[in-house]
Amino acid sequence: MDESAVTVREARAHLADFNALEDAVDELLAREAEAVLAAGGPTVTMAGLLADLFTERDAGRDSGVM
Repeated sequence: MDESAVTVREARAHLADFNALEDAVDELLAREAEAVLAAGGPTVTMAGLLADLFTERDAGRDSGVM
């Protein structure tokens, strides 16, 4: 097997690492959101969040900044 080949076992291990990292990020974001809510912070809908994200991205393109 050459150096660039990956066994199924290695691929599964990397996928498990990725899944664990993704789960940890989800947990961190959930804790941060709960802290904001506990402090009386604002809430936002998913549609509002996405609209804000894409508005910021489009504004950056218009100004030449990305």
